Amino acid sequence: MRRLAPTPYNSTTEPLSFTATQIVLDPRRLGQGNSGLNEEDLADICCILHPASPPAFRAAALIHDATPEHTISFDSDVKIREKENHINTFELAAQGLKSCDIALRLSANLKDPMGGFHFGRNASRCDFVIGNNDSSKRISNVHFRIYINEYGIIMLEDQSTNGTAVDGFLLRGKEKENGKDYRHTLEQGSIIHLTMTPPEEDYRFFVRIPQRDEISENAYQQNLTAFFLRMNTVRLENEARVAMKPDATKKDPVSFFFARPGQY
Repeated sequence: MRRLAPTPYNSTTEPLSFTATQIVLDPRRLGQGNSGLNEEDLADICCILHPASPPAFRAAALIHDATPEHTISFDSDVKIREKENHINTFELAAQGLKSCDIALRLSANLKDPMGGFHFGRNASRCDFVIGNNDSSKRISNVHFRIYINEYGIIMLEDQSTNGTAVDGFLLRGKEKENGKDYRHTLEQGSIIHLTMTPPEEDYRFFVRIPQRDEISENAYQQNLTAFFLRMNTVRLENEARVAMKPDATKKDPVSFFFARPGQY
């Protein structure tokens, strides 16, 4: 697959120039193997978003309250330190907020399975609701989606008005017709950044890709295959419904998971 080459993010308000350091104890030293996940989670979770700013932490806690199946907690403490922005998890816990990460599962019951995992303010359209209490409304109804392309690569696509930054590159889905970059791969250690006003309200998430041994990788690949087959069934059902409409010849249903090679 051709590697995307996005345009560097040049924010006029707050550049992505912070230094992040993650202190992580090796789970194997704590008697936990493979990223601290159990075998079932290793075979099911494709991606984990770890909150790296207070607003992101609160968003994950609210997602846990609404849909706990979309989150995961770890017994071991993962401490995140950023320049001039230390997250005091004890203080947030005192507010009744659950310390957790956001987990993207192959088995998740998604609102739009063909589109992947949707994030934004609109609870009726998004699987992961963030920014619904944001008075500035810089978070769009559907801000971005994370999906797995036909090569099994995890991607983020911006669908917002204000954009989504990944690893310092600003994605602008609303301007894709003007040649702006709007998709980016997600890898271990990638940073997802949603710029807010003031900058202290920015959302930042660290991307974690579960590390698997041979046995857990085989189990994950089996679930991934089943996932693609399930998506293909959904696609065929959608095509059948469209074909029954009078104007079916004018419409071509879009498949984000089974695209032509090179399209994504």
